[in-house]
Amino acid sequence: MSLPKALRADLERALRTGAYASVAVAGFASIYWTPNTISAVLGTITAMIWGLLLLVGGITCAAASLTERYLIEYPAILLVVAGAAMYLVALWAITAGGEITRLTQTALVTAYALHLLARHVQLRRLAGVPLENGD
Repeated sequence: MSLPKALRADLERALRTGAYASVAVAGFASIYWTPNTISAVLGTITAMIWGLLLLVGGITCAAASLTERYLIEYPAILLVVAGAAMYLVALWAITAGGEITRLTQTALVTAYALHLLARHVQLRRLAGVPLENGD
């Protein structure tokens, strides 16, 4: 038995909002308790920018998702993607540098970043922005 359409939509929105809220928490934590291994790769200033991108992007996307304001989520998700990309630069550098035990973390964060990009494409369609080939 499947859930009613309205309940499915509410559940999807709640899960998406929770994911964005978690990104905001990660941004807050990365600003106040910056991991030494990450700041060693990115540098202190870049690590602060990484945290700010996650914090601002996460809060903005969570609020936009919760209120179904997809035209706000559409550009704001790029802040989250940029923050994830910065983190991935550090994670892949650490992993490729010999810390193979970081591969699980690195691959999982890579998967989430790709999922965020897929969400951006989905939002692009919802916003009515045509793709390059006119679709």
